[in-house]
Amino acid sequence: MEQINIEDIMKEIRADIAAKGYADNEIPFGDIACLAGGTELPFDMKDYMDELKEMDESRTILAYRDIRSTRKGLGGLITFCKKVIRKIVSFYVEPLVDDQNRFNELTTITMAQTVRRFNDDDARIEELEKKIYKCERRIRELEAQLLKDEQK
Repeated sequence: MEQINIEDIMKEIRADIAAKGYADNEIPFGDIACLAGGTELPFDMKDYMDELKEMDESRTILAYRDIRSTRKGLGGLITFCKKVIRKIVSFYVEPLVDDQNRFNELTTITMAQTVRRFNDDDARIEELEKKIYKCERRIRELEAQLLKDEQK
């Protein structure tokens, strides 16, 4: 098996870069925008709860909406045609709407569970931080006692 010397390869790459005259203008990682639409805004629980409430209020969509036309003369015919078309495609549209409503409901429930999880985690972290503080204080007390005992 052939040994691969990574340092030699890196030297060749660096020499090739220098020969081509590329500038070292590397972009800092923090300046790279996330492709997932991420921003560097801090998490805000109030905003999260407001968005969750809005999500809950708008999770149900309707297959049927009021159909009207404001056109004079042809308005009645246009409305009638739209209602006929809606009846014709209802066998296809209604199951899609039902599936979408089920997905929206499950997503909203799942997002609400994350809030409960945040709260549980926050409480657990606070409890652990208190235990760590007590342990660190006890360690300092024991170290002080040990120093005293060693000096005797």
